[in-house]
Amino acid sequence: MSFSIYVAKMARISALGETGQLDRQQLSNVLRPKDTAVILPQFHRSSEGGGFKNVSIQLCGDEKFHDVSFMSPKWFSGVSCLEIPATIAEPLLKDHATRTALLQTLSRAIPSETQSTDIDVGPQLDGDENDRDKEPWLAGLDGPGSSIGLYSTFRSVSADMENVGLRRRHAAYFLVCKAGGGVAAQVFHSRLVGALSKGESLNSCLRDTKAVPGAAALRRVGLAGERNRARILEMAAKAIGYHDLDTVSDNASPEGQSYRMAVTAVSIHTNTLRELDGSSLWQYTAGCVDSASGIGLMSASSAMEGFILFTDNTGSFNITIKNPAFNCIPFSSVRISNDRDCVIHAAEAATNKMSTSEQVSWSLGSSGHPDHEWVKERFAWHSKDVGFDMEPPPLWGSYAPEEYSSSWCRELGLSTLRLLRLEPELVVLAAVDPGKLRAVRKHMVSTESVIGIK
Repeated sequence: MSFSIYVAKMARISALGETGQLDRQQLSNVLRPKDTAVILPQFHRSSEGGGFKNVSIQLCGDEKFHDVSFMSPKWFSGVSCLEIPATIAEPLLKDHATRTALLQTLSRAIPSETQSTDIDVGPQLDGDENDRDKEPWLAGLDGPGSSIGLYSTFRSVSADMENVGLRRRHAAYFLVCKAGGGVAAQVFHSRLVGALSKGESLNSCLRDTKAVPGAAALRRVGLAGERNRARILEMAAKAIGYHDLDTVSDNASPEGQSYRMAVTAVSIHTNTLRELDGSSLWQYTAGCVDSASGIGLMSASSAMEGFILFTDNTGSFNITIKNPAFNCIPFSSVRISNDRDCVIHAAEAATNKMSTSEQVSWSLGSSGHPDHEWVKERFAWHSKDVGFDMEPPPLWGSYAPEEYSSSWCRELGLSTLRLLRLEPELVVLAAVDPGKLRAVRKHMVSTESVIGIK
């Protein structure tokens, strides 16, 4: 393990461990002389959107940009979760029929933008003079990486809080939502990138209330994802029969509405942007978690492994850390395949199964997934009806499992914390993009004619 420093052409870049020369060079090409970046473990450039993941950057606030492609449109996305009593969760998992019914109920209860082009989730970016929404809005999954569901883990708890010698392992369950701000994030990104591309600095376009996008827009987009996730959690809890969860009123609800939000135990943010006190610097966290911007610490693993959640020795989620990466930790695991390649692979696997079966048409039952039964029992998604469906790319291995927690906890200031692995039990994912489904459907129809299936 090492902490390396690279004096880049355009910025000062530090790295925890070794990084790929190409990705590091591409990062240095988009930064400016006064910018400083710290590369975290699992740093990579996404093969899907091209954005950098797991790098924390301090940006000079009064300098113009020559390239803003490193900024993600998923502003202030993240994960929120709350604990579900075992007495509620365990009966939901007792048999296959109960699981299947609940998965379908949950998938129907949560809107998703991949379900229909007519669905837009998240609040509007512009609020009224009191910073409240001007119009009602729909809470839901805002992109291919979003999810909501029940996860299980084991945590060490003592029957006598004063006697740690009685501590033992107990099953624990969490309702976890991964989503962003939807409409607010998209509009904010468009306005910010537009302003910066015209020669504005971060100070000039974010400090002034009258600027574009302005201070009010930054404030609203900073809360949009958290508000969306809290509403999704409230809807999901009701869908699985947990009606005793604590909720609060959303004070930013539009006039005449009173949205309820779940009280979350943990709420972390990625792709954050905040001005550092006493300086002209802005901290941007590309695909990593800024420990100062939320409550608790979490990281994502692959869809089939779930998440990792940190607690202190007392089991509290309200923790703070200090580390040389501007107090950030990795969030994104490494993307190893883009969505298009995953969909093609899934279609080929289904075609191979069809060619050796006696089925007369394609169905989800003819999926070629190597772990189909396990996936079917734990995951659901609500696709647009195009006469064809398949598992979303995350279930075909688009992301690798996280690896940093076994090697980098000491350097990241996490070594004194406890790690919980949240494993999926009943999870709704965003479906495959309808455009990709139609393309695969067309391919499948032609394949059916070739192999003699009608």
